[in-house]
Amino acid sequence: MNAQLRAALRVSLVAKPPAEACADWLASAHDRPITVWDAWYEGPAILPLGRLFDAIRITADTVHAAADATTHGGVTDLLSRLHGPVISDPWRNRYYALVPPQTTETWRTGYAQCLGRGAWLGVPVPALDTQHGPHWRVQMPWPGALCQPRDVADLVQVGHLRLTAAAQ
Repeated sequence: MNAQLRAALRVSLVAKPPAEACADWLASAHDRPITVWDAWYEGPAILPLGRLFDAIRITADTVHAAADATTHGGVTDLLSRLHGPVISDPWRNRYYALVPPQTTETWRTGYAQCLGRGAWLGVPVPALDTQHGPHWRVQMPWPGALCQPRDVADLVQVGHLRLTAAAQ
C-alpha cells in the first residue's frame, strides 16, 4: 500500500483518541508493523500472539449464555465488565478476549481455549466500526490495556453452567 493511503488511515484514527496509540501498540506485535497498517486498510490484520498479548477464544453461545441475552446491548454490557478489549468474529461465532502474554501457561478453563505463542489472530483496526466480519465488540481503551484472565474465566464458567442447565 502506498504511504498516502496509510496516512489517510492514521488521520481517521487521530480523531478518535487514543485509537492511533492503540493501533501503533497492536501493530508492534508484528515484526513488520508497516505490514499491519497496510493490512488494516483492507480489513483485519493477522497478528502473532504471545509477544504482547494472548487471546482467549470463547464461543458465541457461551458468551450469550453468560450474558443471559443475545441482544447486542446485553452482550456488550457483559463484555465491557472485562475492562479490556474483545473482538467479535461473527463469521465463526466466536469472541476473542485479549489477555496478557503467557496466559496460555496458566489457563485451566477447559470451556474456552487460550491462544498464545505460535498462534495468529485477525485483529481489526481500532476505533473503525464495521459489522462485516471481525470487529471490536469492546475497544481497547489505551495501549496495553488487556482483560484479566480470571475475569474471562469467570465469564466462561457462568456461560458454561447456564448452557449445561439449559440442556438438561
